[in-house]
This record gives sequence, structure tokens and C-alpha cells, in this order.
Amino acid sequence: MTQRPSRIEEGIKIIEKCWQDGPFSHESKRFSFSNIDVTPKPVQRPIPIYIGAFEEPAVRRAGRLGYPLLIGPGRTVPMIMDTLGWYNDEAEKADRDPAAAEHILLRETYVHETMEEATVGGTEYIINMYRFYLSLGVKIVIRGKNITDPDDPFFEYMAEDRFMIGTPEHCAEEVRKYGQKTGIQNIMCRMVFPQAPAEVIARSIQLFGNRVIPEFR
Repeated sequence: MTQRPSRIEEGIKIIEKCWQDGPFSHESKRFSFSNIDVTPKPVQRPIPIYIGAFEEPAVRRAGRLGYPLLIGPGRTVPMIMDTLGWYNDEAEKADRDPAAAEHILLRETYVHETMEEATVGGTEYIINMYRFYLSLGVKIVIRGKNITDPDDPFFEYMAEDRFMIGTPEHCAEEVRKYGQKTGIQNIMCRMVFPQAPAEVIARSIQLFGNRVIPEFR
């Protein structure tokens, strides 16, 4: 665990070398390779790299390195703004333009024709998934409270300002809200959940595709 920072920085450099033409050698603190050639080579040049970071030091590292963030679904809008502040501060210190980083915001998303059914499904498939995450030791903060008990009543507010659970119209408003409040224009929706039947997932995706996405074309 203590080697995470150096491993990710060196690992990114190695991955980028793998995508370049021809063989290469690499010698560093954590990794050593001699005359290797990774094939096939990518058609897209360059391939964008996004960094998933939650704690402040990791976010600042991404800003210093200049890679945009993949901002996870556990962050509320105020938390997202704190994250962007750390990133921008470190990017500027490294003489990088923070505005050049096109971050991606990841949101858990469940769509249904009615709010009532969406809430039921969102609780069953998403909120309960986070209860399970909590049992694995994942840090969850709801309304400023560090949650330690899966049965904590604060889980009632888990989706608040985090997840897009509702009708197509509600989800479209949520997309607009995140764009307006954070300035992030790229949203990635996670719509497949372990406990959800395939037909339920397909219906949610279809509703989002037919009635939410057209609002932003």
C-alpha cells in the first residue's frame, strides 16, 4: 500500500511507452524491462488516460501529472468542487492549464417511468449495493456523517446529490445540474448492477437512450 504513489506514476509512464512505436527498455524504482515491444499498437494517438482519485493527495497528484480525473459516483456536488479545487491548485503549481483537463463525472443511474418505481429499484439495486460496499470497508459519508452501520437511517439520503435515480425528465434535470454547478461536460452513467435482472437493466438503458440523451444533442 505504501508503494501506491510511485507505482501508479511509473506504471503510467510504462503504459504510454507500450503504446509508442517500436521496442523500449525501462529502468525505475519499481519496474524494470529490457527491449520489450507490446503489440498490436493502438490506432488512436494519443489514447487518453484518466485517473480515479478520491483522497486529496491522489487528486493533487493527478493535477501535477496533468491527467484528467474520473470522478466517482460517491461525491456530492460540494465534494466534487473540493476535488476540482485540489486538482486545479496542483495543476497551476506545475504550470499546467487546469481548464485543459476534460474530467469525467461518473454517476450511478437508474431510470423508470415513475418516481415511485425508480425509487424502489434504486434502493434495491444501488443503495443496497453501497450497504454491501460499506461492509467491505469502503468509506461512505452522508450529509457530513461518516457511516459505519449498514442499517444507519442516513442511508435514506445516500442518493441525494449523488445518483441519478428517477424518471427520464428527472435524470435530464440532474445532468443539467451537474454540468451547470461543476462545469464538467462529460458524464458517464453506470447502469448495470449485480442484483438487477437483465430485463430491468435493459429497460433503464433504453429509457435513458430514448428520452434523456436526445435532450443534449
